[in-house]
Amino acid sequence: MTNNGSLAARIGGMLLLGMSTLYGATVGTESGGLVMSDSEGSTTYSCAPEGYVIISFGQGNVSPSTPPDYAEAVLVADGGKADSPFTGDYVADGVKGVTFRVRGDGHTPGSAMVILRSRSGRIWSNDRFQFPAEAGVWSTVTLSFERSAGWTRGGADLDAKWDADIRSVTLIGIQMSRSGTDAQSYTIDDFMLLDADHMPDALTPLERALRDRFGVTRREDVAPADQLVDTDFDGMTDLFEILSKYDSDFANAIFEAQILSVTDAGVTIRWTCVEGSKYTVLRGSQLTGGLDPLPDFAGLDMPATETGYMTLVDTDAKGSGPYYYRILKMD
Repeated sequence: MTNNGSLAARIGGMLLLGMSTLYGATVGTESGGLVMSDSEGSTTYSCAPEGYVIISFGQGNVSPSTPPDYAEAVLVADGGKADSPFTGDYVADGVKGVTFRVRGDGHTPGSAMVILRSRSGRIWSNDRFQFPAEAGVWSTVTLSFERSAGWTRGGADLDAKWDADIRSVTLIGIQMSRSGTDAQSYTIDDFMLLDADHMPDALTPLERALRDRFGVTRREDVAPADQLVDTDFDGMTDLFEILSKYDSDFANAIFEAQILSVTDAGVTIRWTCVEGSKYTVLRGSQLTGGLDPLPDFAGLDMPATETGYMTLVDTDAKGSGPYYYRILKMD
């Protein structure tokens, strides 16, 4: 991936924009064209009648004595015109994000990022998107203009710099490079800015679940009293249920099984479970030996209908034992 220093030099050297006037940014306006402002190596640019642009990278050289040549393209909305609806004060103009569609030919770029430059001359980049690995498949990308959404550059005091730069945007576009040495092509379409009404919910499933239940999006912000609430009285708190369902590391960390009782009816065991997952119970007579499914395949691929605990009565375990159990999460 091109670093911010060289990227800034390349963009700054190619585009001499008028910096005295910034026009108001306009949401919902498709770019008049993502124009290739700079390129390196075997790179070609074309614009289809339908309006989308295609970047093609030629075959890289393959030689034991020569490293592969580098191929890169920089595309800028409206060619970087100062009166573009993509320039201006994104905060005052209600701009919350940028969206576009991408597709590839079965390859994925060596690097791909959205780039943004402000009146200060600082360049920001965001590489939190991917081209589909399957040829000919379109994917819609939406990036928020919250800095935490992936906007970065070198240096210190980035939050303060971002807050200033997002209010004086002079350029936005896409930079990408070839992966490997194969010839490859990529298509980009429908590049436009979005307001709050058209931004998708940027929260992760975990953040959304915490917000819907507790009104906060971080585990550490859940009030101490709320952390103890067990709405369905199943022995697992609401917070633990949410974390178990949406945080796999947490679910794995708390996964446990225990024997609740041993009676004439058999052995009752219980384990933590996550809604939508399946579990299989194995049993053996010694720890060092093999563990096998229960007779008649009882306890095989048991689906969890909710997050919490599952129980099983091993009705075959009525002898003197001992009995050892293992619970397998099947998906």
